Amino acid sequence: MSVSMSVSVLTITATGLDRYVAVMYPVHSRTTNKAVAVIISTWVLSLLIMSPRIFIYQETQIFHTVANTRVCYRDHRLAMLQLDTALNFVVMYLLPLLVLSFCHFRIGLKLWHSTRPGARSLHTGQIGILIIRDRRRIAKIVFAITIVFALGWLPIHVYHLAQDFNNGQVLFGQTVDRGTIALFFSFGANSLNPILYCMFSSSFRKHFKKAFQSCAAKCTPSARASG
Repeated sequence: MSVSMSVSVLTITATGLDRYVAVMYPVHSRTTNKAVAVIISTWVLSLLIMSPRIFIYQETQIFHTVANTRVCYRDHRLAMLQLDTALNFVVMYLLPLLVLSFCHFRIGLKLWHSTRPGARSLHTGQIGILIIRDRRRIAKIVFAITIVFALGWLPIHVYHLAQDFNNGQVLFGQTVDRGTIALFFSFGANSLNPILYCMFSSSFRKHFKKAFQSCAAKCTPSARASG
């Protein structure tokens, strides 16, 4: 699960960087090969970042339960757990949040300047109005994504920091529900991203619908028979 969460965070960060390059340096080409390279790099980097946890987590059995449940438990010295949690907070939350905040602030600033009255004279007529409207929508998207990331991923890190820096006391009975809620916020933040795109981006809705129709056409019995 640690790797999948890392991939989610790095993917959001990479998307923010890609959006920053697309807006600030539109002449740079964006190809499928580059996208594939970014996806592969995201998974490789996530595996490298989370690889130390192989030595921190151990499988153990919980007795006095109906099925003697086996769980993956962090069985290591407290100092090592605290170091792992602190580094994970910096690498998987603070740094991505700083990158997203910088990229999205610059994007929003550029789009805001392009919609000022002095700049509107460059875009006249109905087409100009649509351009300004689309840019405002993009500004709303990047702002919303930054807020969702900051609020959605903060609880899980606060939970782990409070757990590991609480004088070494891991209070499962008191924190298991809180941990579940914190995970819910993290996964919920990821789920909200495509919803935000659908709400504010007509281009995203158009291409999503096109991709969905293409997949649906390939899955129909007639399409499989002809193939």
